[in-house]
Amino acid sequence: PVIIQPNVTQPFEELLPYEDFSLRLTKEDIPALPKLLRAVPDATICRMQTSLAKHYRALLWQKPHGPQHPSAYDLTMIALCRRAKSLAVRLSRSPDTARAYL
Repeated sequence: PVIIQPNVTQPFEELLPYEDFSLRLTKEDIPALPKLLRAVPDATICRMQTSLAKHYRALLWQKPHGPQHPSAYDLTMIALCRRAKSLAVRLSRSPDTARAYL
């Protein structure tokens, strides 16, 4: 994928290595997009496709390949759990808030 979205967090960005399977460009790069894409070496494209093949299932809400591959639902639950634990730690360190239990 080519991502041209400044200041936008991609789905599950904290869990997936987007830099391994996507190109991030700016709006200013759009006029030169064909030239920029042709300049990507074949070896890089192959490496990125291999990485995308490993991770694309994480963006699917269904589990077509069995439970060994996490789905978007699974990653949503993981991300929410991490955020809740982080919030609990911050709240437990603050003397002004009630103790958080998770």
